[in-house]
Amino acid sequence: VKGNPSAWAADPIGVVTRLRHPTYVYGYFQGLCQVADEVTGSAGPIAQAVLVVDAEPWAVAEMSGDPFDADTDWTGARAAGVELLRKLWDASADMGTVEPDALAIVSAAARRWDDQSGIRGDSVDPLTAAINRPSTRALDAALSWAMSRVRRDESWSPPTDLLGLLEDWLRRPGLDGLEGRAIIATKLPFLREYAGDWFQANRSLIIGGDAPDDLGRRTFDLYVEWARPTRTLLSEEVEAYALSLNSQADHAVAHLLLGLLWGVPPWDDSGYLLATLLGESVETVSLAGDALARMLREVDDEQVVNRGLALWKSAVEAHLPPEAYKGFGWFAEVDAVSPNDWLDLMSATVDLSGGTIELEH
Repeated sequence: VKGNPSAWAADPIGVVTRLRHPTYVYGYFQGLCQVADEVTGSAGPIAQAVLVVDAEPWAVAEMSGDPFDADTDWTGARAAGVELLRKLWDASADMGTVEPDALAIVSAAARRWDDQSGIRGDSVDPLTAAINRPSTRALDAALSWAMSRVRRDESWSPPTDLLGLLEDWLRRPGLDGLEGRAIIATKLPFLREYAGDWFQANRSLIIGGDAPDDLGRRTFDLYVEWARPTRTLLSEEVEAYALSLNSQADHAVAHLLLGLLWGVPPWDDSGYLLATLLGESVETVSLAGDALARMLREVDDEQVVNRGLALWKSAVEAHLPPEAYKGFGWFAEVDAVSPNDWLDLMSATVDLSGGTIELEH
């Protein structure tokens, strides 16, 4: 299928009918997943084939006594069909009149809450578990559909049915709910922008105190860990960001430093940002110095560099404990700072740190 996508996408229902067994249909759909961006012109017929398979059209002939050798039912093929729809929507495919029915089977799959992830354990993070679970992958597919619609029409907004699906997942407790929230967390910037009224009305359920089992804070932590920051969320979720420094220090610091460099209040106030970092720990200030310098290494925009220098200056003027300054040694690699500023700040940093800075050589 990868070797000749257009031929294999020319008559998807015919291919599914001739392959017939879910073992082979699964392989066919998996092949199309890998070339989805090359077969968007056949998105409608492909979606029709997925609908046929979702209806479990034929009895499954036994091919092997070992389920690792051959599928014994349509479960895998149906899940592959949902994944194929997601891949097509990620490629901004328009399925035409078939799209509502395609979305309906995706939404139904996302509500099959009696399933489990294929990967779980103490060392498995919630997002990894979620992308290995059929119902949460279907939830991701539904969100891919919404994002695809926005790319095709920026004035479009997610419908009530999709938002209801999200609310159903947000109300689920425990590990089950956390895995659904892991998918939703990666799409928080999209939901805040294109479903703003819904987001504000349900903010407490999404990331606040109305979430079951204190999952609101964990949802925001997952957003900080896996998604890109936005100016809107940086300016609105000040308290949530401060709390995330405790559990997602590396990622939260990166978000907040972008708020500083982008000039997003209140993070554009270097004194406020420094106080927030100190509210977590002195070591967090050093972490921020390290990350900030790395961000500025390839930057030549004077305004951006000066915003970054403001935090370094605030840290120096605060006369913090020595461990706060170690990471600022990475400013040795920031060429855009004027020599006078660099010498003054680095000299003071070496003194304040007792000489224990990164890149001391």
